[in-house]
Amino acid sequence: MANAYEFANISEVPRMAITMGISTIMRSRQIILMAWGPAKAQAVKKQWKMKILRSFRPPSCKTTIM
Repeated sequence: MANAYEFANISEVPRMAITMGISTIMRSRQIILMAWGPAKAQAVKKQWKMKILRSFRPPSCKTTIM
């Protein structure tokens, strides 16, 4: 399982995930971007300020960062 090393034990590793392609994202009306933990939150914040994440969303798309 991908990234299993990030979890304390195998029972904590997610068994399912939701993925989508860039074409689906580009057709979105709303995007909710979530990051758990201080390190991930800081990485998302940094990328947003550098406009890297913003360049991947449609201009009319409402974006919420949690």
